[in-house]
Amino acid sequence: MADHVPPPDDALLPGPLKDFIFDLHDTSRRSHLPTEQTTLYHTTFPTLTSKYFATTPWPSPRSVSTECGGDKLFLALYTELTARHLHTVSRPSVRDRIAGWVVYRNLFDMLLEHVESVAAGVAAGSTAQDNDDDAGLYLLPEWSFDVLHEFVYQFQGFCQFRTATFAAAARTSYSSSESDGADGGGGGGGGGSKKTPSPHVMESLRVLSDHRDAWAVESVLDYLHRFVRAGCGAPPSASATTNSASPASAATRLSEVIARAGLAYRHLGLFASVALSRLECLLGDYTASLKALGPVFDVTAPLIVPPIPPGGGDDPTGGSGGGVGVGGGVGGSGALTPLDFVNSVTPARISLSYHASISYLMLRRYRDATSTLGTIATFMQRGFKTGQLRRDPHSDQYGRQYDRILALLAILGHVCPTSDIVEEGVMRVVRDRHNGQLNKIDSGEEGYEDLFLFACPKFISANVPDYSRILAPAVEGGGGAGGAAATTTSTNATNAIPTGQDAYRLQVRQFTSEMEIQSTLRKLRSYMKLYTSIDVAKLAAFNDVREEELVQILLTCKHKTRQVQRCDGVSLST
Repeated sequence: MADHVPPPDDALLPGPLKDFIFDLHDTSRRSHLPTEQTTLYHTTFPTLTSKYFATTPWPSPRSVSTECGGDKLFLALYTELTARHLHTVSRPSVRDRIAGWVVYRNLFDMLLEHVESVAAGVAAGSTAQDNDDDAGLYLLPEWSFDVLHEFVYQFQGFCQFRTATFAAAARTSYSSSESDGADGGGGGGGGGSKKTPSPHVMESLRVLSDHRDAWAVESVLDYLHRFVRAGCGAPPSASATTNSASPASAATRLSEVIARAGLAYRHLGLFASVALSRLECLLGDYTASLKALGPVFDVTAPLIVPPIPPGGGDDPTGGSGGGVGVGGGVGGSGALTPLDFVNSVTPARISLSYHASISYLMLRRYRDATSTLGTIATFMQRGFKTGQLRRDPHSDQYGRQYDRILALLAILGHVCPTSDIVEEGVMRVVRDRHNGQLNKIDSGEEGYEDLFLFACPKFISANVPDYSRILAPAVEGGGGAGGAAATTTSTNATNAIPTGQDAYRLQVRQFTSEMEIQSTLRKLRSYMKLYTSIDVAKLAAFNDVREEELVQILLTCKHKTRQVQRCDGVSLST
């Protein structure tokens, strides 16, 4: 009897799936044809997903490796692409979230090792060309942005999951400790009635405790900064102080690195700046959030040159992909500045404008925030009217983001009225939607906080909790000494009981405290507008305060109404 020979790994794969893998590998590693990759990424992949893998994982990388010649870098990209799909159609468990970290760590290590080795060769003056194993890489701008956007999104989700899980366990332990103390009064061991968190919560805590390095904020930030350096070069300030080379030679070296490693690294570098700005905003470091966008607004940076198709440009590429609002055509109709390139990808443009505006708002740069939001609101309003944004696959997200932008404009228009920044059509929509809440604020009621709660991002805390506070008592178990252990646990829990929303509430409190000051100053400004000059004593009487208090209020008003404003052609942080 003949031995049974197992079929090859790809024997059961559908033919269209094999063709998709082969063609996607070809466009990313060999031909670098934007139009072909656009069809594969925006049309073929969603079609195959809905037909074969609507709620199930795609085949493993090993199963499709023969279709790409075992290209490890492409297989890492394939793993991220398919894992991203599974993350959106299922509710990830704690192990799924940690597995997601492994996927991104493996992909980013390979990408950065490749481009950093190329950069080292260029710096050393090497003229050796890449061999077949180190072929250049091309990814659509949309694909590059999606990778980094999902990376930050999964980090945000992991931090929220970790904080919420630990908070739920801590509250259970604390409430049980309080009830034991009230019932026992100090008598003999009540350890038998002590509550513990549910088994699935305890299991999640154990997994999190065993993988403390998963999604560490230091590693996440390091990856993004390395992508920025690889794709955009060193910051101008660093170049000026550490290198004697001129900006022109630095740009030449960067162009040489991108030419050898692949245009994908230029894309990844610029979108890493956008992702880094978003991450810093979520962490509450608003100055760093604006500073991260420096490469995007660098007017001295090299232009993004489209890939040249084999055969000298006969390929009629019409743009960088299926995103709405793609102007100029990254694929072949002209080079773009970094800012124009980022704006050519609609989700990236919205993310940049939204998080930069939040940072401006929290730094009291109200005119800059209004200008940034007014521009993106006008763009989105026109996109909805023409139907471009409504035809986009992300149209639902665009609608929600547009509502948040209008709420932020309502706040800014009330705190710092401006009539020359935002188009009247946008402000008319803002007044129609939020006039009731603004009238409440004018009458002395609360209203700013509700608008901000609706419009702000979900701020996160990247701190790793002390899991031993929850896990140690469970490991030690009951016994005669349970009374002392319970007392210690109760004392520790009383010191700081997390709510799972601490970072979020901290930023909201910071905003509301600033708005309370602005509300106090609004009455003062209303009186000052009525007079060309007024005596301090009279103004103090109008405001029902003593002259000494009014002087302090006037100094506060001078400080709070002084704003740093960005000039055209410079970084957002200046």
